[in-house]
Amino acid sequence: MPRPPLLFLHGIRGSALVRKRTGGETLLWNLEQEFRPGAEALALRICANGRALPRERGVRIGAGPVEDSLYGPFLEDRRGKSRLIAPCWDWRLAPEQALEAIRGELQVLDRVDVVCHSMGSQILLEALACGLLRPEQLERIVFVTPPFCGSLDIVSLLRDGRDCGGSEDEAERQYDSALARSFPALYHLLPGPGCPPPLGDWLRKQAWPRDFPPSHAERLQFQLLLAQARRAMLRRRKALWQLFRSHPRQALILAGSGVPTISSVEGAPRTSLKGDGRLLVSVTRPPSCPWPRRILGSPQRPMPHGEFLATDRGVAACCAFLDSESLA
Repeated sequence: MPRPPLLFLHGIRGSALVRKRTGGETLLWNLEQEFRPGAEALALRICANGRALPRERGVRIGAGPVEDSLYGPFLEDRRGKSRLIAPCWDWRLAPEQALEAIRGELQVLDRVDVVCHSMGSQILLEALACGLLRPEQLERIVFVTPPFCGSLDIVSLLRDGRDCGGSEDEAERQYDSALARSFPALYHLLPGPGCPPPLGDWLRKQAWPRDFPPSHAERLQFQLLLAQARRAMLRRRKALWQLFRSHPRQALILAGSGVPTISSVEGAPRTSLKGDGRLLVSVTRPPSCPWPRRILGSPQRPMPHGEFLATDRGVAACCAFLDSESLA
């Protein structure tokens, strides 16, 4: 029996960003550009209600094609086996706002398999939490390195712009922390309430220095985004528990090894091994989760978080679960 259509939800930085003006679109950012000079055009301004808008007034920014460098091999494999639905969303936005751009594509779905990478897991849970999707519509689900418990690497990124390097030869990467703090999506990748040690709860304003960020206006914005992300995490956690009950065998977690479990915020940027991307997800399966978790990679052959679905090992593991005749 043929598989149902496949809904693929990309991760953070998984799609290009385009500036939309009258008469056409121009590329604003893609993965190859990273955050080099000129990245300030990506900055967002946050309204009093927490909604994010482009800092440049009168300009619309939307998502472009999914990055083939991250997902090409996996998407190519699936195109020959089932109808592929791969909506693009603005990865800088909070999941509830990012969903607005792909609502029409999700509303018309019937039964689907789902593969979500990293932040795409939060997009799926938000769609379930708001009723845009229902659990009974989902056949098989593969969560690829899902940040269910957040990442301490995001703490250091928001705090002082430190990010772990992509290879042993690269020094610790430095980004504009103020730019990072303007992206609501990053707050939804912070460890929150109920996250096990050594993660803790970084969605409490008390977890941060009282005078951080130094500007009073930015401090208010920072605390607003923390509070919104905290409420959203609790809402999505209920959707996750419902999936536990409705899909006890129909979901799989794929995680990569080769990155030591980080024990402190200070150590987060220095624990990446060669080949790992910049998002350390140290705990991918929350307590009481019934789903199996398959660990790929080793310290000698680490499985890169950001390139999981561009490697033969990652693609094979994901497709084997989707294509298996029985999940018993």
